Amino acid sequence: MDSASTGTPAARPSRWNLVTAALALVLTVLGAFWIGFGGAYLGRVLVTQRGVVSLTLAPSLPWAVLALLTALGLLLLTSPRGWVGRVDPVGVFGALWTLAWLVGLSAAGSVFALSGPQAHCVYAGCWPRGWQELLAGAPLVVAALLVLGMATAGRRMARPVRAVLPAVVYLALTVVQVAVWDSLFVPVLDGPPPFTF
Repeated sequence: MDSASTGTPAARPSRWNLVTAALALVLTVLGAFWIGFGGAYLGRVLVTQRGVVSLTLAPSLPWAVLALLTALGLLLLTSPRGWVGRVDPVGVFGALWTLAWLVGLSAAGSVFALSGPQAHCVYAGCWPRGWQELLAGAPLVVAALLVLGMATAGRRMARPVRAVLPAVVYLALTVVQVAVWDSLFVPVLDGPPPFTF
């Protein structure tokens, strides 16, 4: 039973929990920066030149370190805390924090790609602007939504599952993403828009 159902006050977070939460927020911002602004070291299609793709640097040691640090941030966001009741406020805030940084940094990276006087889009709507960033950030978006789900499940979900599931899903999706990026996504992103609005 949690404190809300027994009427007893909830235990306060310890200093260790506060340090863990702060570290989790720092690591998830690092991951959001790496993915949103840096493209997760995946090959990038330039919106201003057709056929020019930056090299995929994954898998590599820096890619693995950054992926593991991001997963650690997710793990710390969902790690079991004795004071968590029906909802884990650190997990809820952390998931929303991560998504906000990812969206903001992805938008900034997209705008940066079009900076300069000679920057003109090859295709209407600057294809693949926006879509490329969405695909690069998909594993972190899914993981952050899982963190949000785990946080709202609170103590109703087993602690090990709540703590590990988002990080494991993130790592699995990231590995799959790297395995298929150059062969599956880059040809589509480098060609004309597959659909129009």
